[in-house]
Amino acid sequence: MTTEEAMALIEGALDYCRQRQKVLTSGDRDADALAIDHEFKEWLNPQGGILPLMPCPKPESS
Repeated sequence: MTTEEAMALIEGALDYCRQRQKVLTSGDRDADALAIDHEFKEWLNPQGGILPLMPCPKPESS
Protein backbone atom coordinates (compact mmCIF):
# COMPACT_ATOMS: atom_id res chain seq x y z
CA MET A 1 0.00 0.00 0.00
CA THR A 2 1.35 3.38 -0.89
CA THR A 3 1.41 6.33 1.48
CA GLU A 4 -1.35 7.99 -0.53
CA GLU A 5 -3.51 4.85 -0.35
CA ALA A 6 -2.97 4.62 3.41
CA MET A 7 -3.89 8.29 3.87
CA ALA A 8 -7.05 7.82 1.79
CA LEU A 9 -7.99 4.78 3.85
CA ILE A 10 -7.51 6.68 7.12
CA GLU A 11 -9.45 9.69 5.83
CA GLY A 12 -12.29 7.40 4.76
CA ALA A 13 -12.37 5.72 8.16
CA LEU A 14 -12.45 9.07 9.96
CA ASP A 15 -15.22 10.38 7.70
CA TYR A 16 -17.22 7.24 8.44
CA CYS A 17 -16.63 7.68 12.19
CA ARG A 18 -17.87 11.26 12.10
CA GLN A 19 -20.93 10.35 10.06
CA ARG A 20 -21.74 7.40 12.31
CA GLN A 21 -21.41 9.56 15.42
CA LYS A 22 -23.90 12.06 13.96
CA VAL A 23 -26.38 9.30 13.12
CA LEU A 24 -26.08 7.75 16.57
CA THR A 25 -26.39 11.09 18.34
CA SER A 26 -29.46 12.05 16.31
CA GLY A 27 -31.00 8.70 17.26
CA ASP A 28 -30.48 9.34 20.99
CA ARG A 29 -27.69 6.77 21.14
CA ASP A 30 -25.16 9.07 22.77
CA ALA A 31 -23.40 6.23 24.59
CA ASP A 32 -22.70 4.48 21.28
CA ALA A 33 -21.50 7.73 19.70
CA LEU A 34 -19.21 8.28 22.68
CA ALA A 35 -17.84 4.75 22.33
CA ILE A 36 -16.85 5.51 18.73
CA ASP A 37 -15.27 8.75 19.89
CA HIS A 38 -13.21 6.87 22.49
CA GLU A 39 -12.22 4.17 20.00
CA PHE A 40 -10.94 6.67 17.44
CA LYS A 41 -9.90 9.46 19.82
CA GLU A 42 -6.25 9.38 18.76
CA TRP A 43 -7.22 9.36 15.08
CA LEU A 44 -9.77 12.15 15.46
CA ASN A 45 -7.45 14.30 17.61
CA PRO A 46 -3.83 13.40 16.81
CA GLN A 47 -1.17 14.87 19.09
CA GLY A 48 0.86 17.48 17.24
CA GLY A 49 -1.07 16.91 14.02
CA ILE A 50 0.68 13.60 13.38
CA LEU A 51 -0.94 10.19 13.54
CA PRO A 52 1.67 7.60 14.54
CA LEU A 53 1.23 4.40 12.59
CA MET A 54 3.20 1.19 12.59
CA PRO A 55 4.17 0.14 9.07
CA CYS A 56 3.58 -3.50 8.29
CA PRO A 57 5.91 -5.15 5.80
CA LYS A 58 4.47 -7.12 2.94
CA PRO A 59 4.64 -10.89 3.35
CA GLU A 60 7.70 -12.33 1.66
CA SER A 61 5.53 -14.30 -0.77
CA SER A 62 4.18 -11.02 -2.26
